[in-house]
Order: sequence, then structure tokens, then C-alpha cells
Amino acid sequence: MTKNIRLELIESNPWQPRTSMDAAGIEALALSIAREGLMQVPVGRKTPGDGGVFQLAIGHRRLAAYSLINDIANSPADGHDPALVEAIRKAIEAGRTFDEIPLDMQDLTDQQMFEMALSENLQRQDLNPIEIAAAERRYMDEFEATSKQAGEFFGKSDATIRGDVRLLDLPEAAKVELAEGRITVGTARKLLTVQKADDEGVKMAIEAIAKGGDVEEIVNRALSKNAFCMWESWLSQEMPMAGSSLWALSEPVTKAWKEHIPELDVRWAVKAINGTVAVLDVSGPEFTATVNSWNYDIASYPTPGLNDDVTERLRQLFEPPACTACPMYVKNAKAHYCTWKPCWERKRKGWGRMELEKVSKKLKIPIFDPETDPKESVSVDTLWSRDHDWMSGWKREGKADYYKKIFADRTADTTLRLRLKWPSGGMYGGNQHCLTDHHSVEVVDTDPKMIKWLEKQKESNIAAKEKKQSGQSASDLEYARKHANQRLFGEFIEQIAGPIFGDALAGLDNLPLLQQFARLDDDDLADLGDAEKKRRCRIEIMGDAISETLEWEEKATGPAGCAEKVAAMANAWGVKLPADWQAQAEAFGAAVAAETDAA
Repeated sequence: MTKNIRLELIESNPWQPRTSMDAAGIEALALSIAREGLMQVPVGRKTPGDGGVFQLAIGHRRLAAYSLINDIANSPADGHDPALVEAIRKAIEAGRTFDEIPLDMQDLTDQQMFEMALSENLQRQDLNPIEIAAAERRYMDEFEATSKQAGEFFGKSDATIRGDVRLLDLPEAAKVELAEGRITVGTARKLLTVQKADDEGVKMAIEAIAKGGDVEEIVNRALSKNAFCMWESWLSQEMPMAGSSLWALSEPVTKAWKEHIPELDVRWAVKAINGTVAVLDVSGPEFTATVNSWNYDIASYPTPGLNDDVTERLRQLFEPPACTACPMYVKNAKAHYCTWKPCWERKRKGWGRMELEKVSKKLKIPIFDPETDPKESVSVDTLWSRDHDWMSGWKREGKADYYKKIFADRTADTTLRLRLKWPSGGMYGGNQHCLTDHHSVEVVDTDPKMIKWLEKQKESNIAAKEKKQSGQSASDLEYARKHANQRLFGEFIEQIAGPIFGDALAGLDNLPLLQQFARLDDDDLADLGDAEKKRRCRIEIMGDAISETLEWEEKATGPAGCAEKVAAMANAWGVKLPADWQAQAEAFGAAVAAETDAA
């Protein structure tokens, strides 16, 4: 049923998600209504209760346009489009009035009011990401809906709904930047992951972005300080992994993998979560009882009494997903980060146990047992493939193929065992182990005779090394000192002099030309903004110029010895050096002496 209702008796939809309207758009709509009339009647309902007020379900822009027309008709028209003013004058002369608007009266529930208001705005894509997130949260709060139910209504997955709603946890400054379109949802999500690692870090990042800084560089700096880098940006040409020779980031946690993850210890979980979430006392009996009652069953999410952040972190501990599907994961500037290391640590333990068991079955070698096997053991990889001085006795005795033989002839009573050894060689993690062909599983020998023999070899090697060092000539020490001085001079030029001298080339702004002079290719400057690329090139050019001007013997005097000559260059080239130039150079010189003496 359609009724004409006075404008002052109509209230907005209590669930209207839009927080602002485009004034120019409302004026354009008002002009259309004044000229051609109302094309579609708004929908509303009688306000629940006895009041004589009505609530609008959909049609807020039409109501705003009617109100504008009515205001212009009853007040001076200064500041409005003359075409609109003229159209209203003609409409009134034709007998039309605008103090009432037709309203299609329907019997609507609260949920229907919410859904109609939201649907109207989503169809026109009028809502910004913050308004959408607020509508999704309100839908779940007011109608007691789960994220899955909200996802069915909004046409999204439950994980996407949870991700949207998390945007509301950003600092107000970040929400304003997102709502007004100055940062993207992708950037906002990166800021959110920074926030999970450090609240202050995200505030500083927002301030830097607002000043016009490069978003990826800013976020990367914040993440580098406060998150765990699993895979570096310079390894982007390879498959991203969760660490050196570990699992692929996109690899799901299989049933076999999960079975090897240690059973969740409540005290460990309390400590892990309490270290990252300070808004809930997770040491209380309610939390402990909740963890115990779940017992790897997360069907009861969300859990009353636990906030969303705690719940999400518990979810990761009980049911860890693939890293790329985890809300604690973030990719930025081709680097991959985990913002909650306890989850990664549990996954790595399970993965390592699973891999250890696979290799044990394949090679038929028992797994090292600290309860029954000797505490002391020696890595076969060390014996076989590495050229240590203290192994010379092993080679002289003609036993180089010893482990090849016992590995080939191994029986159930072999002294060989398998043990996890996490790579320590950076992102690449070194080579695969000699017998297992695996980066993280090594073969060790628990034979007491072998362990005792190796200890003697080590002791003998240490004694020989000390004797050799005591007889080292003064000329050898001087030569070593010169080399150390020259290396430290290079570092001094790169870290201190290069950036200062580089400013002398500030007038050169042609990046390809700068790259050519600096002899740097695109890979050397990957993941840098144009301004930083130019700065790096200028530093490289001037650093080379300084270094090539000096002779080897001059550079061998170290930073302190060359400081005066470098200052003369600065004077000739018009470069202003800091007042403590000599002091900075002498600090490097002191480092040389300390390093050489230690060696």
C-alpha cells in the first residue's frame, strides 16, 4: 500500500550502512525528480510501537532529494544550481508539492529492514570498505549470525567476512585513509598484519604513508622489525617456502602432518597467546577449561567469553592452515612474513617429525632416541663430506669410505641413527645431507669408540693450531692487518662516505643513465622505489670514484689513515662533510685493531 507521508515524520533506516552522501549526486537526483517526477517509490514501514513515525527501508537518496527540493522551495535559493531552482519553480507552478513523499508501506521485520538497506547500497556499489565491514559486523551482532551465515547473505566465504571485519580493528587514521580511497584494501590488510605484531609499528607506518611514502617500502620496514620473515624478496624467483628447505607456503596441513604436531599443552598456549594478546586474562579457569573442552574440536566457534583475536589464534594452534591461507600471514614486496611465530613453530615441529619418519622408513635406519641412545653422537655428514683439519688422521688411516660401507651393510643393530638438524645457512640452508638427501634429516653415529676417536682428533687439532699461531711472523700479522684495513675502508666508504658524497649528484635525475654509471642492473635495485633507486646509484658512483682515486697502500691504512685524503676530495668536489668526520673514521680504525687481534 502506497501512502503520502510528510517528510518530517520519516526516519532513516536504523540499519542504513552508508555514513555519508554525495551532495552533487543528490542535487542531480533532485533535478531529475523536479523535472520528471519520482520514478520509483521508496519502501518503508510504520515504526514499531505507538508513535506516528515511519522508518525508511530503502530510498534514502530519494528522500534526501525531496528534502532538498522542499528546502529550496521554502527558502532563498542562493548557492544552488540555477537549473534546479528553475525546475522546482516550474513544478510548483504546475501544482506539485514536495513536503510529502509517496511511501510503499510494508510489514517488515528488523532483519528484512537491514537486508533491504544493505542490498540497495551494494547494488550501486555505494559503500566503502569500512562501511561494508561495519555492516557485516552489525549483521552478525544484531542477528546472532556466524561468519558463515553472514557469508551466505553477503555472497562471500566466512574467511573473507572475518577478514573484512578485522579492518574495523585498524587505528582510526588507517580507517579514514581506506574509507576515502587513499589506500587500498590490500594495503589495509598489510597494515592489519603489522598491527598484529606491533601496535606502534602500524601507527608509524600510517603516518609515513599519509606523507606520501612508498607503501610497500614502509610496510616492509615495519614487518622486518616486528614479524618473522619466512622467505626473502630476493628469492622471489623460487617457490616461496616457510623457511630454509621447509614446506611450500601454499602446502595444506595434511592429516599425517597434523598427527605429528605435538599435542597442545594448555600452559604453552596460555603463554603463547598472552604474549600477543593483552585484552583477556587467558590464564584464568575459563580459558583453560575452554582449551581442554575443545580437544581439537573447533565446531563450537565462536566461543562466548573469548574475543575474536584469541579465538583466531586458538584456531591456528588447533587447526593450522596452509601459510598462505592464514590470517597471520602477509606478503609484501615479494617477501613473506608470519606475524605469529608460535603457530609456525608448532607446524615446523610436526613437519620435521613427519619428514624424519619418512626418511627412517625409506632408509631403514632407526630414529635417534635421547632416552636410550648415547647422549653423545657424531654427524656422519661431518665425517664424510667436510674437509676439517682435524679429520686428517681419519684420512691417513684409510677410513674415508668407512661410512659408505656400514651404510650399505647396515643391519638392525647398526649404530647409525637419524636425527633432525634444522638448516643454519640462511635462506638456502646449505646442501642436502650426504646419506639422506634431505636438508633437515641427518645420519649420526652413536658408536662410543668413534666418538672417543673424534674427540682425540679435535684435541690434537686445537693444540696444533695454537702452536702454529704462536709462531706466526710479524710480517704475516702486518699483511693480515693491511687486508683488514682495506676491507674496513671499503665498508667505511659504502656506509659513511658514499651517502654523503652521493648528495653531490642530486642534480642527476635520469635513472637509466645513473644505473649505467653505477654499473647496477634491475636485479640490484629490485623492490625499491624510483627515489631510492636513484639514491643507491649516486652512492655507488661516488663510492667507486673515491675508491679508484686512492692506491692500494693508501686504502691499507684503513678509514682513519685515509680520512684526510677523502676530506681533500670532498673539498675539491664541493661536498660538505660532517664535523665529526675524523672521529667516525677513527672509530672504524679501532674496529680493525680489535678484529685483527681477535683473529
